[in-house]
Amino acid sequence: MRPYDEPIITFRVLLRGYCEAVERFHASAQTEPIPGILALFEALNWAVTLDDRVAKHWAPAGTQRVEPDGNIKPAIPGKKWLERWCGDQTVTRAIRFARNRVHYQWAEALEPDSTDPPQVEWSWRSTVDLPPAPPDRPDRDGGNAYDTLLAGHPVASTLASIQDLYSQFADLLEPNLGAPTTI
Repeated sequence: MRPYDEPIITFRVLLRGYCEAVERFHASAQTEPIPGILALFEALNWAVTLDDRVAKHWAPAGTQRVEPDGNIKPAIPGKKWLERWCGDQTVTRAIRFARNRVHYQWAEALEPDSTDPPQVEWSWRSTVDLPPAPPDRPDRDGGNAYDTLLAGHPVASTLASIQDLYSQFADLLEPNLGAPTTI
């Protein structure tokens, strides 16, 4: 049985895409920066896709909306899902900010913590070291979240936080599905 009315890929499959990109980041970023950057680019895009899916499908218990035909259905908070989530939410704003800078301004958002081969650990650059956003899309909230949660912090811990957050949502959105093997 599919969890959605539409023939769409499950949230768990999208989460698996994120997890596999993160695994590639961990496997390559310590010794080869370019494959690590490519894997991070993909992981950031998966994270924003997961954010978009939560906004479209998560209907918190107790919230309702009335359809034009009079039927009552669970309310979907859309992009305001962050305001209804009691867990760690600011990290999603920070990740979207990072993704947008990497995706649209081609920012090199990472810097090495050390240059001691064979292991290099990566941290997020400061916002002042990133290319600026277009004037019509400044995203001050995202920038503040990025400065607070990401700038100067290890990339690995941020990626783990995102995985933990969206793993919780996989259980909320698709409680009857097991591991992400089905679409």
